[in-house]
Amino acid sequence: MIQTPLHGPQHGSAARRAVRRTAQVAGLLLLLLACIQAVASDWAYRVRPGDTLWDLAEAHLRPGIPWQRLQAHNGIGDPYRLPPGSILRIPAAWLREQPAPATVKALRGQATVVHADGRSEPAAEGARLGPGARLRTAPDASLSLEFADGSRLRLHGDAELVLDRLVRFGRSGMVDTRLRLQRGRVSNEVRPVRGAGGFVIQTPQATSSVRGTEFRVDAGGALTRTEVLEGGVQVGAQRGSTLARRGFGVAV
Repeated sequence: MIQTPLHGPQHGSAARRAVRRTAQVAGLLLLLLACIQAVASDWAYRVRPGDTLWDLAEAHLRPGIPWQRLQAHNGIGDPYRLPPGSILRIPAAWLREQPAPATVKALRGQATVVHADGRSEPAAEGARLGPGARLRTAPDASLSLEFADGSRLRLHGDAELVLDRLVRFGRSGMVDTRLRLQRGRVSNEVRPVRGAGGFVIQTPQATSSVRGTEFRVDAGGALTRTEVLEGGVQVGAQRGSTLARRGFGVAV
């Protein structure tokens, strides 16, 4: 895994020192990211007047998870008293999951979609695509997708993308988007991720995970390139992972 700036080469000992510094900083950032994600696994809900634990459990929790677990998780002594304005933390794993289809917002040239049930048809603007759908673009085509949280992806020509997971967590506003780029190139504008949501693009060589940024992924042959235009992207492969920041790219 090699991380390099998008503009301007580095040479000799200076490049080696830069690589060592990058590795040290990346290690610290990974530890910090792990701590943040541990806290972010809960959805923070601000209590409104009239809220009760049982009503909130019915509205947001998966079937089979009783309101008493929500009470215990938040250390609430009296379930009949929820002060308005207080924060109630709900683990993301307890939230209801709902399908969150992606929408084809723009299409130039020809593209094909193969649905999860095996049906194949030409892609069209306005089409809603569920998990399991596979998109293929012609060499001179491009296609833009919009996801439930407003994030966007552009699939360039001669590319193949699989929509593995498209989920919304109840009424929390959090979504989990997981994609698989089999070949070709994508450009992404990802909205800041709330709570336990995520936006992940996997290729045969690497996995790129973000929580709100603008980046590109190119899966060509035996090499995957991730280029960060804004924010940061966590790029992982078999031998480890690194956090790529704005203006840098990672080759795996």
